[in-house]
Amino acid sequence: MNTNLTANKSAVLLLTLMAACLSSGCATVGKSFNHENVQKLDLGQLKSAEYRSMFGEPRSVNKTSNTNGEYEAVRYIYAYADLGTATARVLDLEFRNGLLNAYVYVSGFSEDKTTVDRALVNEVKAGQAKEEVLRKLGKPSGKALSPCLLVDYKDKFKTGSEIWSWQTVNKLATLGSNPTEQTSVYVVFDAGGKVVETLTEENTTQRK
Repeated sequence: MNTNLTANKSAVLLLTLMAACLSSGCATVGKSFNHENVQKLDLGQLKSAEYRSMFGEPRSVNKTSNTNGEYEAVRYIYAYADLGTATARVLDLEFRNGLLNAYVYVSGFSEDKTTVDRALVNEVKAGQAKEEVLRKLGKPSGKALSPCLLVDYKDKFKTGSEIWSWQTVNKLATLGSNPTEQTSVYVVFDAGGKVVETLTEENTTQRK
């Protein structure tokens, strides 16, 4: 199946992948990748020459440049549908001047499902330190430094210098019309590592 989805935000893309996988009747979209290595990602550490050895061959690679430097956007996607459900995982990496500047990971698979507790998000307040946010929400599934070009983050840097993100998504049912909901939570930090603001976005795919 050939689907041009490279312009989509990661959150919306994951839902679109599942819906596309079902509507086309195909079993998979994209190629399975080494998702276990997402836990090893660290901003400013991974080099652009190293991501293939960690995750395999990507779905797409796009390079651009501006006054802030040389950027490389790398995307991995994989979706699978069986007789009852469809689910997917998406990994976006951004390198700036050869070093990891941002990443976002979303998965609906049970073995590595990304998730966030909406009730705990309400406990994150302006002025809290990164350590306190980690205790409340757990390890984020994405991070970014400013300036960043990834659609997930670039418009959220109005007040801060670093963003962490958490994602959660449900499997898409192949039968019936139950909606699949995806929630993205972003915590923006200032240069001193203190919370500036918290943003929550929701997307829904309705099976017709």
